[in-house]
Amino acid sequence: MNTETHSHPLLRDLAWLIDTPPLLESRLPGAPARAALGLEDRQQRHRWFEALAQDLADLEQHVGAEPSLRLGIYVERLWQIILARAPATRLLAHNLPITRNRRTLGELDLLYEDRERAAPIHLEVAIKFYLGLPEGPGTATAQSRWIGTGGPDSLARKHLHLLTHQTRLGRTAEARDALSEFGAPPLRCRMALQGALFYPWQRRTGRIDDATRLPELTGMPAPAGAHPAHPAGVWLRWRDWPHFVTTLQLTGVAQLWRPHWLALPGPDELLFPESLLPELRQAHARHALPLQLVVGSDRLAPLRVMLVPDEWPLQIPLPPRRTPGSRRRGLPLAPWPR
Repeated sequence: MNTETHSHPLLRDLAWLIDTPPLLESRLPGAPARAALGLEDRQQRHRWFEALAQDLADLEQHVGAEPSLRLGIYVERLWQIILARAPATRLLAHNLPITRNRRTLGELDLLYEDRERAAPIHLEVAIKFYLGLPEGPGTATAQSRWIGTGGPDSLARKHLHLLTHQTRLGRTAEARDALSEFGAPPLRCRMALQGALFYPWQRRTGRIDDATRLPELTGMPAPAGAHPAHPAGVWLRWRDWPHFVTTLQLTGVAQLWRPHWLALPGPDELLFPESLLPELRQAHARHALPLQLVVGSDRLAPLRVMLVPDEWPLQIPLPPRRTPGSRRRGLPLAPWPR
């Protein structure tokens, strides 16, 4: 992945969204690629980012800097910037509510047009960081074995919701009414499900010499439908952190702070593991884990790490049912096999 290098985290995250493959290969097209955005030419792309760098104050104001800014909202706003300012696209609307009898059915994340202008494009975006369970619901490659750090969410549930609700919302009669001001014929639809998948590191995993071999090295296969080049990392429990540092002979660590969980910092921004240890201990004492880190060593390119509490997970969501209107909750756990 050849992502632009920038000093400002907002610009790095914009470049990451443009360059990064989705988590899954889906039947729906993914996010618009460089060519569709008019940013295929390297020099033009460089000039585009230079122009953004001159307008950082306005970009930061649009994105917002409140500490409680949700990661999903942050990514939506970054995509608003991309589609509004890319040479080959024009943002028509965002967060367009679809209602029936004054009841909101949902929102269309982004509505834009491209050079073809054949029909507006509905882009639904989501940013997710899922951790794989060696044992769990379904088969070894089931998407339901990949769950969020909080527990109730899973890759299976999110993917199904996007396919059966979010991306179909634009085809409803209510959506046609909302889109009438754009003179919109039937929409084209895209789904940008981005983020990273974290494979389970255990003491027997040992060294990692190549992040692309994580399924092989950790013994956890990628979920069904995973994009071959999906961003990946490892997850481990707090009690395994010292062993992890020693085994991988880490020379640098940095914490990723929300909402900047997207692009990785450069190797020169990593700190010695010992210097970050007091901060990690404080987070663990406050039960503030999980944390997303990036680590590196002389033999290892920067690698994503999700550090979770020793008792994680407390809940595993059940696989979704395809029956309309069904509701299923996750199950509390008995002690998880260690």
